[in-house]
Amino acid sequence: GYLRGLVALSPFRTVTPVAVPGFESGVTALASGYQRMCATFADGSASCFWFSTQAQTGLIPPVGAIASGFESVCAIGGDHAVRCSGSAGNGGLGDGSVMDRALPVEIAVSGEAAQLALGYDRGCVRTTTGAVECWGLHFGLILVGAEFTIATSTPVFVVPA
Repeated sequence: GYLRGLVALSPFRTVTPVAVPGFESGVTALASGYQRMCATFADGSASCFWFSTQAQTGLIPPVGAIASGFESVCAIGGDHAVRCSGSAGNGGLGDGSVMDRALPVEIAVSGEAAQLALGYDRGCVRTTTGAVECWGLHFGLILVGAEFTIATSTPVFVVPA
């Protein structure tokens, strides 16, 4: 699998649906974020298009699921690993840094990923054992070890397995 490529749509806004080059057939799932739409395809590839000039590039292995947040995209690969690219504000990529990433980086979760959810500078993954781990901005305090925090740059358990 591979990232099929990026498409920049113009004009920025339309009042009627427009065809997206490369999205004509074989789409198995969609994920929408701020100024972007992503799709997975029957062949295991993924593709995203943006309504602006900002673009994220890079290879993604065969994709089982994809999620799009405010300015980031994460995918679960065929190996059940989570990989993300885009904006890392408030630790929103989950890779332990606050550096934006043009290429996908693997996120260290405790097990095999089964489901993703992304929001504004945050993400969560549900593992195949039922645990939920989240990273980034947590609108409210969460307990990490013995301390409460509002943001984490790596996944922390919200619901243990």
